[in-house]
Amino acid sequence: MSAADRRCERLIQDGRVMDALLWLSKGSDRGFTLGQFDESERARRFVRRIVETGAKSVLVVDMRPHPKTGFEYSDQLLVELPDEPPKRAALLAWSRSIGHEPGDDVGQRYLLVQLGSLIH
Repeated sequence: MSAADRRCERLIQDGRVMDALLWLSKGSDRGFTLGQFDESERARRFVRRIVETGAKSVLVVDMRPHPKTGFEYSDQLLVELPDEPPKRAALLAWSRSIGHEPGDDVGQRYLLVQLGSLIH
C-alpha cells in the first residue's frame, strides 16, 4: 500500500467520512459547504462529474465547523479510483485540469483532492 493510500485509510478510520453526494444533500438545508463552492448545487454537480468520469466512490472527509460560519465544512474529497486503466487515466487528467497534481498512476486506490484554493 502506498503512503498516500495509508493516509487516506487513516482519514477513513478517523470516522469523519461520508458519501459526498449524500452529505451535500443532507446539508443543503443546514449550510454544509465543500471547498470554496458558495452553493451546494454547484458542489453536487462537481461531485457528479467525478462519478461520471469513473470514480468508484467520492467521499467527503474531515468535516468540521467552518471558522467563519460555524456550518459543517470540508475542503477534501477522497476519490476511490476504478480498476480500469482508461477510467483511472481520465480521473487523473480531471485532477490535473482543476489544478491538482495527482502524480503518476502507481496502482493507488485513492486520490485525495484538496479543494481549498482549487475551486473558483
